[in-house]
Amino acid sequence: MGKINLFGREILSWESRSATSPISSIKNPQEWLQQLLGLFTSSGISVSPETALTLPVYYAGLKVIGEDIAKISGGVFKKEGINRIPVNHQSGDLLFTNPSKIINSFHWRLTMIIHAISWGNGYSLVIRDGNARPIELRLIEKPIDVEPYVIDNELWYRVHGFDNPFRPEDVFHIRGIGYNGIKGRPLLHVAKEIIGGGLASQNYSNNQFVNGLKKVALVPAQGSTKGIDPDVEKHLKSKWIEDNKKNEPHVLAPGLEVKEVGLNPSEVQLIEQQEFTVRQFSRMTRIPPHKLMDLANAHFNNIEHQSTEYVMDTLLPWIIQFELEAKNKLLTEKEKVDHYFKFNINSLMRGDSAARSAFYHGAVLDGWMNRNEVRALEDMNPAEGLEQFMMPVNVYTDEMVDLVTKKLAKEIKNNKKDGN
Repeated sequence: MGKINLFGREILSWESRSATSPISSIKNPQEWLQQLLGLFTSSGISVSPETALTLPVYYAGLKVIGEDIAKISGGVFKKEGINRIPVNHQSGDLLFTNPSKIINSFHWRLTMIIHAISWGNGYSLVIRDGNARPIELRLIEKPIDVEPYVIDNELWYRVHGFDNPFRPEDVFHIRGIGYNGIKGRPLLHVAKEIIGGGLASQNYSNNQFVNGLKKVALVPAQGSTKGIDPDVEKHLKSKWIEDNKKNEPHVLAPGLEVKEVGLNPSEVQLIEQQEFTVRQFSRMTRIPPHKLMDLANAHFNNIEHQSTEYVMDTLLPWIIQFELEAKNKLLTEKEKVDHYFKFNINSLMRGDSAARSAFYHGAVLDGWMNRNEVRALEDMNPAEGLEQFMMPVNVYTDEMVDLVTKKLAKEIKNNKKDGN
């Protein structure tokens, strides 16, 4: 069997391989090779994870979602009847405090989300002690080093640098959207044309400022029939460049005039193109435009509403992935019956003060939350006498109406006996 290696990886083989060990070629490149060489777009710009980060809206989008997920607190809870009790669990420390000795939970979750969005998948190895208890979540720095595959309806993970594949319970896997539910597709593949167009617009803008906002040509004045001597032409070019560098006014030779050539930024709608890139990226990631610093159509009322939608529609799907993955990978089979992980998203909802106040007001008056539970959600200590549940006096069930009617009838009867 013959083969060719590139950067320590096998990219071409003369012998067919099974589906569990795919080989890249120029016509059918594996994902890692596409990420390494970049994705070519119709704008002529090659898009890779590194070049995409130079586009401000892409960098901001990853930062917004990643840091919002990373800053949420949480813990492990146990169900006891109708109660939900927080418990001190070693796996909770891994997910919410220190997944390993070299990285804290904030940066681990931030990196996992960035990998899941940008590369399509974020992976960490679950390291266990002699009793099979998880003691570390070891981040895999390059998601392209991992290849999930299925054999006989069982999921396995092949990791570059390891001889043996890993079982699914030993790989903490956060993924983007995909076609098979096993492996996510990189946002770079889906949005490559948007990102490429944004980078092309950015490069054009930068080149315009470097070379001057206007490109001009020195041509014979209208009506002149004389050509320009080559030596004079060379001297004029040199003098024009020198005057530009010194920011000095230009003096033309007799018989010449300035003519603008090429396209200026307004003609190519540079600003509109950059705004379009932000809007398209916002649609694909479900990040509100104001989170990407696009305030063109923003005002106070709709910003608060969009912030709430952002938590529920954009962040919550990622949060649920973390919660389910942690339950499946970090708890024993016995613990899975009544233990679960929970992120506290209440802190993210505090921006909508009016809606939060109305929510608490209704919950307390309707009698399904007490005032100390509200204080706990606001990170306030409990106060004495606020544990009781309140009941609206103007709302009755049929049973309550019957009881009140009988009570009133009894009181009337007793009053008549007493002669009142």
